[in-house]
Amino acid sequence: MLDHIMVENASVKVALNRIAVVSVLDAHTLSVMSYEAWRLIHLFLLALSSYMQWSC
Repeated sequence: MLDHIMVENASVKVALNRIAVVSVLDAHTLSVMSYEAWRLIHLFLLALSSYMQWSC
């Protein structure tokens, strides 16, 4: 279901599932665990921008 979500990694777009594990915690919460710790800030910014688009 999330396979179509792309993120930019070093100026190259890759599928989110290539750089992180996404799981469902409950009906309103997703958990995103990066394979590499330094990528977490990029994933956080992605989630924040996505939230801002949906909340407007």
